[in-house]
Amino acid sequence: VYTRSSSELRALIQIAMGGMVAEELFFGDTSTGPAGDLAYATTVAAQMVGASGMAGSLISLSAVQQGALSDSNLVGRVLADPAGREAVEAILDEQREVARRLLRSHRHVVAALRDALLARHELVGREILDVIDGAVIDLRDASPTR
Repeated sequence: VYTRSSSELRALIQIAMGGMVAEELFFGDTSTGPAGDLAYATTVAAQMVGASGMAGSLISLSAVQQGALSDSNLVGRVLADPAGREAVEAILDEQREVARRLLRSHRHVVAALRDALLARHELVGREILDVIDGAVIDLRDASPTR
């Protein structure tokens, strides 16, 4: 993939936020486990802000070729700029909230996947879909409207 849309990049950030949000929801605390995911999400958000014009500003910090700002560390340049940092933080906060809403509304599916992983130690391909389908069916069967 050579190009990605803003919605695709936001979805990647949501996925990266999933581990941290799951820890918050299920354990009430976070660990160092999602640190790599958070770094990835920060990098994606900084690229959206500093290079792709996807956060309100059309200035690309990637265009700077020479001078004091020519450091190749785009993420560092974006985060060093107060407006850039604020834009990155806004993207990260927004996508974390989306991940939180999704995980809360599908908590039963996450619990079913957790239980299946504890029982089998590994889920591959169709096994994952079977667990998800089973959790959806169980929820539907437990619904008071049935």
